[in-house]
Amino acid sequence: MDEVGRQRRKHWQASLNRPVAGFPDVTLRQVVAEVEGGTAPDSEVSSVLAGRGHTPETIRMVQGYLDLQRALESRHDARRPAESGDRASYARRAWVLEELQSRLLKD
Repeated sequence: MDEVGRQRRKHWQASLNRPVAGFPDVTLRQVVAEVEGGTAPDSEVSSVLAGRGHTPETIRMVQGYLDLQRALESRHDARRPAESGDRASYARRAWVLEELQSRLLKD
């Protein structure tokens, strides 16, 4: 891994590990994981998070992460032949995280 990639990963990890507003013991990573593991349809994610007391900023960050992840996965899947099982899921997620890291550093 090159130095730029290492710095991107470090920055992204720090961003995900920050506590969310109003919940000092909860990180953005935990909120994203909770949403990804939940059963609420995408159209209801904002209202579910708002109902749990999350701020509009946190909701925007989580929704932005999910939207970007879906878009990047769609684009990535269109360019690559399908792989099988968990390995494919892991590879897609790793690729999405790399893309998010590079975009965060550009901002």
